[in-house]
Amino acid sequence: MTDSLKDAATDLFNQFELEDNSIEKLMTLEAISGSPQTKPVIMIWASRMAVILVIAVMATVFGVDQFNDYKKQNIIRLIVAEVVKNHSNLKPLEVTSDKLISVSSYFDGLSFSPYSSKFESVASVLNTSLIGGRYCSIQGNTAAQLRMQSSEGVYSTLFQTNETNLFSDIPAMTDQNTIKEFKDGFEVQIWREKGLLMVYVKPASSI
Repeated sequence: MTDSLKDAATDLFNQFELEDNSIEKLMTLEAISGSPQTKPVIMIWASRMAVILVIAVMATVFGVDQFNDYKKQNIIRLIVAEVVKNHSNLKPLEVTSDKLISVSSYFDGLSFSPYSSKFESVASVLNTSLIGGRYCSIQGNTAAQLRMQSSEGVYSTLFQTNETNLFSDIPAMTDQNTIKEFKDGFEVQIWREKGLLMVYVKPASSI
């Protein structure tokens, strides 16, 4: 697979990815205005299906293994883009509490219970500013999204999901070190800890 084709596929997916509430908004508009919105809804779903078909064709032509190799080689960039998009478009919380034990108990659909990280700065924010959580995913793996809000109203997000082979090249946390990336005004820290992939997103420092 050439680099240009890889980039084109990624850009195409990001361009047409549909947020869950987009159709709900269209339906609400239809109810309010009384005008038919069927055509836009069909067009949105057609675009989404087109992206799925493109990915399916790529996987068939280049092979599932090659496609997974591409993802693994670019995993940091893909994770950063995904979590920044999720953090920038906050969806409603599915569970609300400032107690981690209460929030963790909600995620009974996971094979693990979300927990406070050993990474000190993240643990401090999680223990003092947690407001709730919701299910999400990281590169197709079901994940917990823990949301924090500071006294100044600033949001940060900690994502947790099971380790898989896709994440095996991401180093485990040692000596409080993480992979650190920046995108669209956000700082993203990535590490593995106790069998989980951890991803923390917060506004980047202005310093």
